[in-house]
Amino acid sequence: MNKLNIKNKKIGYSILILLVILSANIINFITTEFQTVFSLKMQNNDFYEANYSYSSFNVNQLTFVFEYSDENGVIEDILGTYELDNSFNIHKLNIFNLLNQATGKKRDDGRIKLTLKLSENCIYLDCLSNSSKSEPVTISKINLQEEVSFLYYNFNFSAEQKSMFDKKYTLLEGENSSDGSKIQLYVLYGS
Repeated sequence: MNKLNIKNKKIGYSILILLVILSANIINFITTEFQTVFSLKMQNNDFYEANYSYSSFNVNQLTFVFEYSDENGVIEDILGTYELDNSFNIHKLNIFNLLNQATGKKRDDGRIKLTLKLSENCIYLDCLSNSSKSEPVTISKINLQEEVSFLYYNFNFSAEQKSMFDKKYTLLEGENSSDGSKIQLYVLYGS
């Protein structure tokens, strides 16, 4: 009987220690302020189209910016914004999703498709969240400079983040072979 009481006490203390450790980890997770994290990877590309996949944490929207520069200066224009799908997904129900929802932390994964229409001087961006399986949202823009044709540009697709601090990924760069003007398309992410 004495051995049974000692064994029960050891089991009880072990369970108590595990509960304290688990509670401390949950409290730490809830009270920790997570920074905005966004990663973008190019999946594939051809001459006039590129596909990207993104993963985000605490990001609410993506803003797509078109930039044109020549000897006269730089002109920027916002193509549009895409609201990320940070909604709760019942199909992915687990303790971490519940904690994320309770603390306001948001996660999304999705795809971006960039298409150049040279004949139209237009850039099409189709954004889609993998979480919601929703319809793609199309963002497009005709070239800022009507007299400038995309036909004279050498384009380079990328998924490059120049600095961790500026929250900016370059998706497309182009340089005009005749006059040296440049086009850049980048995405800004933020909460």
